[in-house]
Amino acid sequence: DGNETGVDCGGSCPACQISNECSDGIDNDNDGLIDWQYDLGCYGPEDATEGGKNIELDNGWTVFEPSVDTKITFVSNTNGDDSLCKNYTIDEIKTVGINNIVPCKTLAKGYTLLRNGYPDWLLLKRGDIWNNETFSQIPIGQWDPTDPRKSGRSASEPLLVASYGNATERPLLKGFTKAPFAIRSGDAGLNINYVAIVGIEFYSSLTDPNSPDFNGIAPTNCIDRLTPGDWFYIEDCKFSFCGISISSGRVTNF
Repeated sequence: DGNETGVDCGGSCPACQISNECSDGIDNDNDGLIDWQYDLGCYGPEDATEGGKNIELDNGWTVFEPSVDTKITFVSNTNGDDSLCKNYTIDEIKTVGINNIVPCKTLAKGYTLLRNGYPDWLLLKRGDIWNNETFSQIPIGQWDPTDPRKSGRSASEPLLVASYGNATERPLLKGFTKAPFAIRSGDAGLNINYVAIVGIEFYSSLTDPNSPDFNGIAPTNCIDRLTPGDWFYIEDCKFSFCGISISSGRVTNF
């Protein structure tokens, strides 16, 4: 009745109604990213708050919030355009509107727009599938020991590869003939630091005996990380018929 002061409101007290900011259609934390489909401060539509302190846990899931100078690149294999896409500042997203951004089509093009040493984000569209693509700028089948080689700014402001969109399925990388995310530089002076990969599915269909793509000779790793560096973070990713190779002697804080 609006006058309850005790614990039990009996379902009639407006003050007792909890609003889930992550599904209310409002940019509650004023970062240009709205609800769980876009705001990585949300772990799902039931999350009560969009905001949070960066890299802290919210109900067991890590909160990611953009920095003031973060630039975000969106990638969609279904409606992306490598010739028109760009990286967006938070203010540009607010001005253009989240539904009017132009995503890149390929992983490699999106990766080129990330800046080394900045807390930039690369967001892949949920439900989309990339076949035999990598984050490397080098064509499939060629070996480059130094790519991808970009770092974030710090452990609290990492370079982030994650997802966006209304679908519940993770972005899917499949059919690859080399690890989609491989950093194997032999340059001892090159450190790759502060990189997070969150909510991506990796499926090596070429090594799945039940897949029509099966050839039995595809790479066994989805993520291949031998380059030295600090703070390499993986959360909520799915790996099928492939693994993760991390050099524990060279990569700290994994």
